[in-house]
Amino acid sequence: MNWPLRAEGSSTPSALKQQLPAMKVHIGELLLQNRSIGQLDMMARRDGSVWRMDPLKLVAPEGTLAGSMLVDEKGEGQVDSHFTLDVSNAGKLMARFGQGDVFRNGQGRLSGQLSWPGGLSDLDAAHLSGQMELDFKSGRFAKVDPGAARLLGALSLQSLPRRIRLDFTDVFSDGFAFDTLQGKASVSDGVFRSDKVEMKSPSAEVNIAGSVDLAKETQALKVKVVPHVAESVALAAGAALLNPVVGIATLAAQKVLQDPVGKILSLEYEVSGSLKDPQVKRVNVGDPVRIKGRKP
Repeated sequence: MNWPLRAEGSSTPSALKQQLPAMKVHIGELLLQNRSIGQLDMMARRDGSVWRMDPLKLVAPEGTLAGSMLVDEKGEGQVDSHFTLDVSNAGKLMARFGQGDVFRNGQGRLSGQLSWPGGLSDLDAAHLSGQMELDFKSGRFAKVDPGAARLLGALSLQSLPRRIRLDFTDVFSDGFAFDTLQGKASVSDGVFRSDKVEMKSPSAEVNIAGSVDLAKETQALKVKVVPHVAESVALAAGAALLNPVVGIATLAAQKVLQDPVGKILSLEYEVSGSLKDPQVKRVNVGDPVRIKGRKP
């Protein structure tokens, strides 16, 4: 809060802040850059140099954000937040924040703890630190470049069409659609790091590990794509038309070996360079088939 004016002889702005009572805030329609982002309810109280906003809840038709925030005004300032975002339609929720061409549909949860220097208005992805966890289902990354949503752009792999689409045209041609999207990431000064982000769809599984630096707009990722060849083309069913015994044996082998055909056709990539002009290097052509209990 700012107190730009004071009468002669009155308390200083700092003293006025200290005297403010605890507040219960209700905003029926909160606007951000002339966009309605939902209904806000929170309790706020002063504790020395710290404003405590707990609980805090923002409700929109497409999702609910619940959590708490501590705003420490000592020195240059620091904001610490804990949050859980439950989403019924991620595409529409992002459109509410001006990112309508990034995502389609999608339900799930995003949770974590994030902090940044300064005050509430100083929120900048390039200076975030903390951790995040996401668990979503039934969504699709849009084909267009996400622009400001740079982290989602790295996950969507839409900046890599010339290389990956040549290998997996059906998977990425209309933007990657997934059944599940799960992952965890740590964040330090705008650098997101994850050991594994996993996306599954009827046609393929995509695993991503590495880092994305939002301040420098660079990335260092390893991407593995495993097509679901055995399920999608129903190899066992085709074999069964010729020989029922062979068909049953083929189906059993596929299940026991966990889709060996798909693993043989899997490809891995190293992605480096800028987010806008990534450098892609293919590092393998499939994994060797391994049968449990036997050496390859």
